[in-house]
Amino acid sequence: MALPRKTLFYYSLADLPVSMSMFPVLVFLPKFYTSEMAVDITLAASIMLGVRIFDVVTDPLFGVITDKYPTPWGRRRFWIALAAPIMMISISAVYAAGRRRRHAPVRLDVPVVDRDDDDDHSLLCLGS
Repeated sequence: MALPRKTLFYYSLADLPVSMSMFPVLVFLPKFYTSEMAVDITLAASIMLGVRIFDVVTDPLFGVITDKYPTPWGRRRFWIALAAPIMMISISAVYAAGRRRRHAPVRLDVPVVDRDDDDDHSLLCLGS
């Protein structure tokens, strides 16, 4: 049973903010890796490829999870509402790389390559 184009359009609108927030990451992150972090371009490309391969596995997995566990809100609404704050925190952490967030109760650092042992070039830096 095929869905009407109007319904498909409205379902696709849920992905628009995600795509808009990830576009600058995909454009500027490789430049940041290669220039600021002195990562070899092949390693930066391998990192980006690894992320996309990870998506190939996780996207269908979460599709199965959302299909298998319906909620009173419907099959998708609950999962979108659950993922939205996580996505907002994650994207803000990527855009605030290197800044200390003193209001967070925990600190999470994921350095890509840190040549001078400071926290200025961490991919994620939450907390103090």
